[in-house]
Amino acid sequence: MRLRFINAASATIFRVALAGHRMMVTHTDGQPVEPREVDALRMGMGMGERYHVLVWANFPGIWQLAAQAEGTTKMVRAIFRYEGSRGTLPPAVYRPPELTG
Repeated sequence: MRLRFINAASATIFRVALAGHRMMVTHTDGQPVEPREVDALRMGMGMGERYHVLVWANFPGIWQLAAQAEGTTKMVRAIFRYEGSRGTLPPAVYRPPELTG
């Protein structure tokens, strides 16, 4: 699956991670880069900064995609649920270990 992240903030650095998955960065600001596999993506303070990543959706379950403003505990999340996966959602305060570091 291909995801595109955009930092719409003007002065905030974000760390972005999809729990249980690694991401392959393929483009920054619309330009191809040497692909690099990462646990988390650090999006700088450039307003409108963009990253394209590939995620291999081969680990069924219910996972949290999280973005945390660096230097704070503020975090937003989305839930990735594989088709047919059952179970409970991660708690709203869950912080994926990929965001550490």
